[in-house]
Amino acid sequence: MDKRIRLIVAIIAVAALVGCGRGKPGEIGEPMQPEKPPLPSRTVHVFCYHGVEPETENFYFHRSADFEEQMQTLADEGFESITCKQLADYLGGTEDIPAKSVLLSFDDGNLCVYENACPIMEKYGFKATLFLNTGSMGGETQMSWQHVRDLHSRGYEIGAHTVTHANLTKRAESQSVEEHEASVVKELTESKEQIEQMIGEQVVAVAYPYGNYDEFVMSAVREAGYRLGFSIDRGAVDEQSNPWRLPRQMVVRDNSLRTFKRWLAQEPLHLAGLSPSIGQVVSQTDIEIRARVLDDDVNPSALSVEAGKGTNLSVSEETNEIVITTTLSKGANNVRLQHPGSPSRERSWVIVCRP
Repeated sequence: MDKRIRLIVAIIAVAALVGCGRGKPGEIGEPMQPEKPPLPSRTVHVFCYHGVEPETENFYFHRSADFEEQMQTLADEGFESITCKQLADYLGGTEDIPAKSVLLSFDDGNLCVYENACPIMEKYGFKATLFLNTGSMGGETQMSWQHVRDLHSRGYEIGAHTVTHANLTKRAESQSVEEHEASVVKELTESKEQIEQMIGEQVVAVAYPYGNYDEFVMSAVREAGYRLGFSIDRGAVDEQSNPWRLPRQMVVRDNSLRTFKRWLAQEPLHLAGLSPSIGQVVSQTDIEIRARVLDDDVNPSALSVEAGKGTNLSVSEETNEIVITTTLSKGANNVRLQHPGSPSRERSWVIVCRP
């Protein structure tokens, strides 16, 4: 037999032996690597806070006593706080997270978080991710970089909230598309680099100012090296969530403890075939939104919807397809669907209208 033919036969034989097992192929001559079993399905509740003070008139801040009630509730119900890195690993299918996971986050780097919120969280065994506007660090009511380094050394995770808290989907009339996109990239990359220089660790996540995002913003986040992007869309996170548009429940001053407990019992609402897609920029104000409901325990006819003006919801009982007609405003619009079942389910997302 010709040497070349014998070599081909030998390679085929080795490949056949390697291919006998299940799992990922290794190098020739090495055994197959067994496939890692899929991670369990987890529901993660992500909360967005801004500040905690003993007493406050700020709508976005919390009274210390109310915030402590929420932390005690989490502890009593067996929740464990996780980091964005842990969540990114879970969504990537590489590491599991606790069965009852919560991700606590604070936006803007307010000094009262260091002074009031962190001692309360630590009392109950929790840590948070702090999303910083790097351009305002060290201001009169803001944390300094020394505060940030101290909290990071104590186990708090640091994320980015851009440099200037810019609305990343809003283009000034004086800007060209290219200038606007360049400013978005600058806000995302410079804030990430500044934080990494200060803490000596890679920044995993960004929180979108005002919760606004579009297709370009999400693409720029990926290109900048972030692994996660957080909005303030409503609903919970699970293994099916898109890492670049993760929902975060914003908690404000007058949210009751009953409401907080209701959020802890929520599950995500799963949709397929969503059109326009999440983050898509549309040019018409009058639009039709279509999607198919995937959850077996959801009656599409029982869904409630909030969107723009004159919103109407219709349902096809045969296909579970929903059709939302609405009139959008110029800029970022939030579409929100709720289902009151047990468990209750909720989902919201952003559509940007640029007529």
